[in-house]
Amino acid sequence: EALIGPLKGNQLEVLGGELMNWTGWKSQYPQTTFAPEPETWTAPLPKARVTAMLEGATKRLALPGGVPADLRLPFDEMVIGVVVQGEAKAYPLHHLQQVKALEDRVGNLRLTIRFDPAVDRVQVLNGTQPFPYQRTRWIGWYEFHPVTKVYQDRVTR
Repeated sequence: EALIGPLKGNQLEVLGGELMNWTGWKSQYPQTTFAPEPETWTAPLPKARVTAMLEGATKRLALPGGVPADLRLPFDEMVIGVVVQGEAKAYPLHHLQQVKALEDRVGNLRLTIRFDPAVDRVQVLNGTQPFPYQRTRWIGWYEFHPVTKVYQDRVTR
């Protein structure tokens, strides 16, 4: 939901996307061009200050949100989040990096979640079809999905 601006109060559509390293991206999308960082920094704040603010900011503070803190995971833990028919579930990325792939049921769907370490890429599939997901920090995931479940490998519990 938009909290400020002209769309305030409106439900926003979640757009898809992928996060992977440049090697993986370029191999999958070889025609990609990119804009390198400009040589001259033109932002209102000095670049060093912006960089310092962003580096590790979530480790130093937790911004107040609309829901109480959820301590099932560290707030800066990276998760893969999915929503099936209103049911949300988070998969700790560190676990996925260890096992490389897992299968799970969320709602009425059987999902396969894969991690490719060579390109730092996550894929979520429903059968052979890509399924939308978010790769984000736990603090952001539970803020928008406060009744989310957290995946636990039955073998390691």
